[in-house]
Amino acid sequence: ILVCYSSAPMSTLWTVVQTKSAATLHWPSCLMNLVNGTCWVLYGFAIQDYFIMSPNLAGMLLSLVQITLIGVYRDKDGSGG
Repeated sequence: ILVCYSSAPMSTLWTVVQTKSAATLHWPSCLMNLVNGTCWVLYGFAIQDYFIMSPNLAGMLLSLVQITLIGVYRDKDGSGG
């Protein structure tokens, strides 16, 4: 379920690349998903629990891809996106 939740914004990946606009990606949600996934990965690593670490690592990486797309295709006029 976590990977599906984290990858839901990835459904607009092709649109973002085609239009060269990250307006369809909500950056606060992507950022908080990245922070959340990173915290859980670190916790799973600290207690050596790979069942916690594995799905959260996937979610963290997917969020990192989304944040990267936002950085690359952000609006140049500063209006957000």
